[in-house]
Amino acid sequence: MRRLVKLPWIPIEQQWLDILAVAAAEPLRNRLMLALAYDAALRCEELCALRTDDLDPARRMLRVRAETTKNRLERIVRYSAPTGVLLREYLTHRATISRARGTLFLSESRRDHAERLWTWSKMLRRIAINSGVPQFLACSQDRRVVS
Repeated sequence: MRRLVKLPWIPIEQQWLDILAVAAAEPLRNRLMLALAYDAALRCEELCALRTDDLDPARRMLRVRAETTKNRLERIVRYSAPTGVLLREYLTHRATISRARGTLFLSESRRDHAERLWTWSKMLRRIAINSGVPQFLACSQDRRVVS
């Protein structure tokens, strides 16, 4: 007997527009994280573990290291030109926080300034609530931004 598989929730166009309108008011780092997660279908752990040497801006490619993936297989993914613009702006901003190579996304809080950013759930929750699309939070808790 075949098992039924529940299909993932996919936002309708107006919901995406609402999510993007709220995300546009987010800081640069958060907008880039959302764009990369969408473009490359990254899980939370994969996104937060990205390193500066995982980037190939010339080819708009990103390496997802095997140790951060569920299946322990490395993969190379592309990201869009608009995400590339955000990335270039973020790297300039990141240099004001820390010039050290390593973790791509750094915390800007006073408590753990320039340390690795471990999660982005607060940002996703804020976007889901402010956009009026609570399903977005539920889908993000599945660890992958719906694409």
